[in-house]
Amino acid sequence: TESDAKAVVESGASVTAGGTLSVLANAESTVEAKAVGLGQSLPGANIAISDTTTTSEAKIAAGAVVNGGNLKVKALNTNTIE
Repeated sequence: TESDAKAVVESGASVTAGGTLSVLANAESTVEAKAVGLGQSLPGANIAISDTTTTSEAKIAAGAVVNGGNLKVKALNTNTIE
């Protein structure tokens, strides 16, 4: 499972906010893991494999002009394995 989120104020951009300017990226992934028996060669042994890639990016690039009361920049990754 792959999940990507990106929030960027690019170079050359001009942003004005009357209050708080928030640049937020939130990537969430949920993957289901299932156990598989290894059969008669190893009775009672199970294995579960899951794979998830989550990427988030929140940034204000060099060369961007930002005006506002407050600034909040946040990137969050949340991975859930069920």
